[in-house]
Amino acid sequence: MRFYRAFGNSIASSIPLPLIETQQRTSPDLVFTVEYDQIDFSDTDFTGFERKNSAGRSFGDRSPVAFFYDSRRVVLYPGEACYTITLGQPVSIHCRVSSGTVLDIVADTFVDDIVSLVTLMQGGIALHAGCVEVNGFRFCIFGDSGFGKSTTVTSLTRLGCDFLSDDVTTGRIVNDQFEVHSSFPYVRLWDSSADRVIPKYEGISIAGKPGKKRYRVTDWTSEKQTWRRLDLAYLMRPFPSLEAESVTNGSKMGMYITLIKSIMMGFALTAREWEIVQQTCYHISSWTRFHLVSYAIKIERAEKVAELIMRHVAQTQTESNNMRGSHELCLRSV
Repeated sequence: MRFYRAFGNSIASSIPLPLIETQQRTSPDLVFTVEYDQIDFSDTDFTGFERKNSAGRSFGDRSPVAFFYDSRRVVLYPGEACYTITLGQPVSIHCRVSSGTVLDIVADTFVDDIVSLVTLMQGGIALHAGCVEVNGFRFCIFGDSGFGKSTTVTSLTRLGCDFLSDDVTTGRIVNDQFEVHSSFPYVRLWDSSADRVIPKYEGISIAGKPGKKRYRVTDWTSEKQTWRRLDLAYLMRPFPSLEAESVTNGSKMGMYITLIKSIMMGFALTAREWEIVQQTCYHISSWTRFHLVSYAIKIERAEKVAELIMRHVAQTQTESNNMRGSHELCLRSV
């Protein structure tokens, strides 16, 4: 996507880095226009809109509500911001910021949720997963919040992988292949994780999230900004009592369920859009090799988990070459 952004003059200087940067992302023919108004929208009239709550997804005190009206989609985060998305060429996103809202929080919401929603509305996929590439192989790291996705992705980049995304991975189906693209070149880590995996780098504090910082990954690795097939997917599965790491095969059904659970902003889709998303997830689960990574919940094991995944990827590449490109592989546990 190309992001052309127009900011209200009064707050432009304080917009966080992920929103200030203008760069080509995801699709060359999709343009976002983002505007900010520092106003109170408590009296906004949604007459004529169909309302849909965010059932099944936890947002703490800011559980959003989606409103549908013709070509417009409105997502309201109570006490934070209101996003109006108008489909067309270009796609227009108008953000009205609630008085007193910390803009760093708005930045994360925009990157994680709103970009994901527009991607889904356009027929693509936005997954709650990190993604890296090594030697031409791309693989995603799935897992619930707090399961170590960002720490694992960062550890993998320290082992030589190129970075694509930290928490949100966008994708599309092209010629019977599922292709993924880079997101924003930042990773968000808790201080304990950063001290372990990137101790020499300084992060930017994230307002509203004490003990967590944002790091620019291009400070220590390169970033891929091309479309390419996703070859592998790993689901992080931590256990308190484990003392060793292992990788086992996952089922296509398990992959399908993981994809559905990881869809960002699915509650804000129409019935037809959600149907297309599920069809896409079914195809992805049929084409992508899926594995479960079991490991102990200990920050000092982060590098071990990353090393295990790297060995598994190398083994898979070797077997794939031996099978001359076949997508159906019989993988052994590492």
